[in-house]
Amino acid sequence: MSIRDEPQTTPRQIVSADATAALDESALVVDLDGTLLVGDTLVEQLVWSASRRPVTLFLRLLRWGLRPTRLGLKQMLARTSADLPIDRLHFRSEVIALIEAARANGTPVILATATHQEVAESIATHLGLFDAVLGSDAATNLKSQAKLNAIRQHLGERRFQYVGDSRDDLPLWSASVPAIVLGGGRLAARVRATRQRAPVVIPRRPVRWRDWVRALRPHQWVKNGLVLVPMLASHRWREAPVAAATFITFLIACMAASAIYLVNDALDVHSDRGHVSKRARPIASGRIPIPHALGAACFLAIAALAACILEAPERRGVVVALLIVYWAANLAYSLRLKRFLALDIVVLALMYLWRIGVGSAATGIVVSDWLAAFSVFLFLGLAAAKRCTDLEKARPAEPYARSGRGYTAEDLSMMRMVGVTSSLVSVLVLSLYIRESAQTGLYRRPAFLWIVVAVTLYWLLRLWFLSARGRLQHDPVAFALTDRATHAVLLLVAIAVLLAT
Repeated sequence: MSIRDEPQTTPRQIVSADATAALDESALVVDLDGTLLVGDTLVEQLVWSASRRPVTLFLRLLRWGLRPTRLGLKQMLARTSADLPIDRLHFRSEVIALIEAARANGTPVILATATHQEVAESIATHLGLFDAVLGSDAATNLKSQAKLNAIRQHLGERRFQYVGDSRDDLPLWSASVPAIVLGGGRLAARVRATRQRAPVVIPRRPVRWRDWVRALRPHQWVKNGLVLVPMLASHRWREAPVAAATFITFLIACMAASAIYLVNDALDVHSDRGHVSKRARPIASGRIPIPHALGAACFLAIAALAACILEAPERRGVVVALLIVYWAANLAYSLRLKRFLALDIVVLALMYLWRIGVGSAATGIVVSDWLAAFSVFLFLGLAAAKRCTDLEKARPAEPYARSGRGYTAEDLSMMRMVGVTSSLVSVLVLSLYIRESAQTGLYRRPAFLWIVVAVTLYWLLRLWFLSARGRLQHDPVAFALTDRATHAVLLLVAIAVLLAT
């Protein structure tokens, strides 16, 4: 399946019922949510509104909650998400192909949906494949029998073929010749049991475990290795309680991070669909439905909180508090902070530092100010490198700001300067840390730590040269996992630390 970025035909004006009925003795009637569209328009509208105007959405949801109705929710979301980018919705290529084949045969095509009329008409105009649109209004929620009545009123007694995907469509399939079912399975068997003629089945790609693995981003768990820093920097890895607390904290951080990755991908789904590489992500491509992703995120969040009971009682509360702060900061970043110029990379850098902080809280090991300063500047440089890659891959004809970020193409040189400067400052701070460690006696042979300074400087400079050449992937961490030079640098750092200890 692919995202339909541009309509393949010229949009046609939505014509009257009489004109549509006169085109042919039969018609193709297509459902929208879950059939033509991969997903649900209500969910798309909720996500778009939450990512663009969360405060307005929250206040309107509170007002709607005083008199909650399905139609009221649809009307409210239609107003709140009036600027929903139709070209960023994901349509099923097989259904598009069916519609185009019907139009080639002169068959009129009707979009009949429970979606709000205005939203349905916007989608129909964008695609340019429909002769009429039937949608919900202030008085009628157009689904099931109500949809059949509207189709009958529109077509009279003329025959029609209906394409749908849910049990609510059973009344329409009973009147359809033939019935076209998306997905098959039990639903197709139920349709077959109520008809003399077997339905036409359009297969739907099932969600695979590989999609879930990719959505959870286990390769990003490498970042959570930062929770080991307090234990390693203090040379206390031989103490069983400290090692156990660190391992549990690592697992908690992995579950917490995967939960927020799912939420972020759901909130960023519309911008990801317009990105060169991010559009292939499981949620953006439609392989994992947004509600399923949010449900999995809730499960992982609960599991992470439950795992906190394994921490030492005197530190359990601090770990839980840091976990909540992490989620709150990430949600604030996804909903608002990422739009602010420069603030977004500062927040990303602090997210790295959070991992060291939670490792410190779980073990009770205090991290030195030098190590904290080194981490801030190092991670600020990595965050800037990630943003440089995004700016380089932005479409020339489309402002990067449309993705929800506060940057333009002209900011690339400035972002690169910020990243290089931060990286070099981190090496300077590391050098000062080595001088202090020599005075405190933490290392018996601290001179070997200058090897760490040298290889870190080399790795960072190489990273920025590759970034300038456009050879850096979207995420520096993902790049480091497959880069042999990075592996060699890590090996040299480990050897130097062992020699210094």
